[in-house]
Amino acid sequence: MERQRMERLQNDYDAILRALPPLPEPEDLYARIIRACRQFWVSPRSVDNLGLAIRTLRASTDPWQESYASCRVLVETVERIKLELLLVRSQLVALWALPNLLMATHRIEPDVWRMMINRPQMDDDGNPLLVHNQLLKRAILDRLEILGDQAANLREYGNALEIECRQEESQSRDQLRAALESMRSLISDFVARSEAVSSPEQQIDNQGDGAGAIRIDAQYMEQLHDPDEEEQLGDDLVSVNEDAQGTDESSTETSLEESDDDNQEMR
Repeated sequence: MERQRMERLQNDYDAILRALPPLPEPEDLYARIIRACRQFWVSPRSVDNLGLAIRTLRASTDPWQESYASCRVLVETVERIKLELLLVRSQLVALWALPNLLMATHRIEPDVWRMMINRPQMDDDGNPLLVHNQLLKRAILDRLEILGDQAANLREYGNALEIECRQEESQSRDQLRAALESMRSLISDFVARSEAVSSPEQQIDNQGDGAGAIRIDAQYMEQLHDPDEEEQLGDDLVSVNEDAQGTDESSTETSLEESDDDNQEMR
């Protein structure tokens, strides 16, 4: 009976071993955990730099177009850092599950593993590197909360910029509409005045007719003041006067002769 129980336990143990994924060597597992911890160490610096960039953006006096573009870039940066943190957290969860399997399969002793994981590690700034699993989990959650607040801050600022954009576009449309109405009014006034006044072609024709009449009058006046014609006109007047005088003298002589005849008869 006891033998059967032991055989059953052995079979279960062998089945579990066959179901396990390939396990890394203890030193390799330790190196992978340290690399993941260093990736998390980079993220706090990125979060701090991101906070400074957000404060600079909100204090900026750049046009809303440039500010909105910068805001969109920062939103994408927040999402990228958030994904990096989630990836580090998932890696650490998987990696920290392996030491227990190594110890359960007698690949490493618990004391040896504790000694390995407690080796001093420094970050690039010379500060102690955070390696403890529970502390890492809490630190990652804190960073994710900070990123959530920063994302909300950026969304609020982006919404304010969109409202400003819509207001500016509305003002531009109103100004354009007013300019079109003014142009339409000017065109209507111009058309009305054009209908009341003769066309430029007619004015040119009238000016041409007036100039022709002036030239004809000038020619007529020149003819009136021609010296030859004035001399000829004077000769004609003299001839007419002489003829008139001759006619008067002849009439006078005839009258005298008739008077003499009448006097003789009366005698």
